[in-house]
Amino acid sequence: MSYSAHLVGRPAREFGLFWDHVAMETTEGAIALPEGYAVYSLPENVAFESEVADYRARLAANDGTVTFEDAYTLNVDQAPASAYPEYKQCLERRAGLARQRIILTRAK
Repeated sequence: MSYSAHLVGRPAREFGLFWDHVAMETTEGAIALPEGYAVYSLPENVAFESEVADYRARLAANDGTVTFEDAYTLNVDQAPASAYPEYKQCLERRAGLARQRIILTRAK
């Protein structure tokens, strides 16, 4: 999974935001752990809500499997420049999760 925050690289925005659609993207997946390994650490779950965009992500370890679910929702097709910081934070949280690691340890 690879998410980018390249659309919000600038610290501030002078003009309003415009999209040609609203959207919802979801991703689900599962990874079977190698035999003899257990999860030591998972990234924390994410829950971000704003008027412009929402992002939720959940990771869980159960019975030798790591599961991942996330959902990104673009709620509007336009927003004022004043909404940019929240939109920026949403995309940065989403991209940041993709850079975190799942740490495994040998099971005893």
